[in-house]
Amino acid sequence: METLFENRYIRTPEIIKEIYRHYYFKRPLIIVFDILFAISFISNLLCLIIENTCTVSTFFVLPVFFLFQVIMYMKTTKTVLKRDTEVNGGKLMEAVTVVTHECVQSTASTGGVSRILFTQIKNTIKTKNLILLCTDAKMIYILPKSAFTKGTSDEFIAFMKSKGVKI
Repeated sequence: METLFENRYIRTPEIIKEIYRHYYFKRPLIIVFDILFAISFISNLLCLIIENTCTVSTFFVLPVFFLFQVIMYMKTTKTVLKRDTEVNGGKLMEAVTVVTHECVQSTASTGGVSRILFTQIKNTIKTKNLILLCTDAKMIYILPKSAFTKGTSDEFIAFMKSKGVKI
């Protein structure tokens, strides 16, 4: 198995935050809900100003919903960081991901090794600094764009497209 790409990184709080920022705030369905809730909030505010009437629950439910998103984001990032350091002897988790013609294999500093075939990758998400490979089983393989030690992130994306992976 010839190594085509290699990615080495330490899972820092910034990486964890970027992953969950995408999950809690930037997914299309979440954005649609946020926009609909904002429109509802603004329309109720206008009704209050113009007609002196509104749906009181809107002024309570919408801020609570947005606050809930923020709290869940903060709690999840804190929990993941704590779990990483707990299972890794108090240190941040390190990972090496190797890509061959056959598969993607990730090895964590805890000794855990996971391997997936390209057919198991449901889609790929690109954020500002990360490439996330998402599997059918809801696993996420993290590849920071700046952490490629063999190949580049652009070459990797082109390779994934050639393998038929949705990007």
